[in-house]
Amino acid sequence: MPLKVRTDREICHLLGWLVLGPLAFATLARVVAWDASSALVVFDAVLPFAVVPAALLAVIGALIQRRALLGVALVVTASLLVLSRPEHAAARPLPLVVAGAPKVVVFDAEVKAGRDHPADYAREIVAARADIVTLQQATPRFVAAMRARTTPGQLRYLTSFTGKDRIGALEQSSLVVLSRYPIDHAHMTDLVDRPTFLSTLVRVPGHPLRLFDVHTAAPLGGNRGAWIDGLTRLRTAAGRSTAPTLVIGDFNATWGNQGFRGLVADGFVDAAAARGLPDQFTWPNDASPLPPFLRIDHVLTRGALVVTHIRTGTGQGSDHRPLLATVAFLP
Repeated sequence: MPLKVRTDREICHLLGWLVLGPLAFATLARVVAWDASSALVVFDAVLPFAVVPAALLAVIGALIQRRALLGVALVVTASLLVLSRPEHAAARPLPLVVAGAPKVVVFDAEVKAGRDHPADYAREIVAARADIVTLQQATPRFVAAMRARTTPGQLRYLTSFTGKDRIGALEQSSLVVLSRYPIDHAHMTDLVDRPTFLSTLVRVPGHPLRLFDVHTAAPLGGNRGAWIDGLTRLRTAAGRSTAPTLVIGDFNATWGNQGFRGLVADGFVDAAAARGLPDQFTWPNDASPLPPFLRIDHVLTRGALVVTHIRTGTGQGSDHRPLLATVAFLP
């Protein structure tokens, strides 16, 4: 074998292990130490994408005839595919009764970075004929300006909570629910000096709807504990609901994260996954030319509810794409 070819193979072999080693460690950690650190939280969130480099390393191992590299890369690839499968296997057909079932349209948006665009959000809400709007990080000024530009009576009722963030800045972490229908029994859960979820009862005629507007802490910068606590408390509170329940907002979590998977295990249905849209990504919305590549905003249902259609909106100025969902009430 010529020296240059052998040297090139050795370099590929070394580089392959330099990439595969951390990838294999992170994959093992997903099994034995799920979300145990902020770094692992990020890896677990992007789990499906890790299949690509693992599979590529298997191909490289075969081409340069390095059995150990090939074998480990194949094991890692297979493990990642198995771990990622539940989200892609969650699709289910719609029940036939949805054709004549009463429906509401829900619009959800994390608007902190889009607060200078209330008119753009109003146009999306009007175009969608939304009956219920849930917002995260929306200031009173933004809400008033947006609401003034919607159809009269479309967002007649409002409940909100505006808190302080950890450095004491006002109006940084507001949760807002607006509705065509009356809103009762609003209750805020506030963690780490910030609102985490707002529970309300929306009195849709003949179909009271328990609604949770969610914005968990991001699991970075020392906030992993608050993020876990927020998802755990949300799971407990939403799990107690006996009415048809809609949980919607910015979870800062994907199917790769344990706290979110716990909600699914409790019987909450992820609308996008159920409709066969696991790649309906919502974040980041401001990284052009790159498209969004994570789905951290979700619409979950439990009880006599089913989402018949779900799509992302524009979210002008925001780093999150909004979600628009048509929710049917089952008999």
